[in-house]
Amino acid sequence: MKGTLKILAFGFILTFGISTTTIAQKYGHLNVGNLLELLPEVTISDSLLAQYRDSLVADGQSRAAKLEARAKVFFEKRNAGDLTPLQQQEQGAVLQKEQEELQAYEQEAINKVQQKRQEFLEPILKKVNDAIQSIGKENNYSMIFDTSVPNTVLFVEDTDDLMPLVLKKLGVEVKE
Repeated sequence: MKGTLKILAFGFILTFGISTTTIAQKYGHLNVGNLLELLPEVTISDSLLAQYRDSLVADGQSRAAKLEARAKVFFEKRNAGDLTPLQQQEQGAVLQKEQEELQAYEQEAINKVQQKRQEFLEPILKKVNDAIQSIGKENNYSMIFDTSVPNTVLFVEDTDDLMPLVLKKLGVEVKE
């Protein structure tokens, strides 16, 4: 009987200790996508990225216009019978090569824009992550969820939205 009471007491203490630990955990959530939209650094980087992208697009359009003009001349000469079969083949091969170069440039431009975007966002994301880490530690959060990614959190009890704290930490004032 004495052993049973000890086991029950131990079980009670163990259960109470576990439930106290569970209750003491603090969870928060934050939509990082929405947060990024509110940061002035992101607006500036988006503007710079648009300028960069537009310059690459303009260059690509210029190249495409030159290629189109050369192709037009080629087809006019070919249709008029001004080119020998060998000249048609040679000039056709040159135009084909230029077309492939233009397509390669387009892919290169896409890659350059993606790389530039990453360069712009990397320091911003580090700053945001540092702010979130700091808030998590300062406010004793066990976990902070990013709700901007669909289907990431399947169940969460009511938690604190940390957007105002992170914005304050980053020095951004939001008009309501």
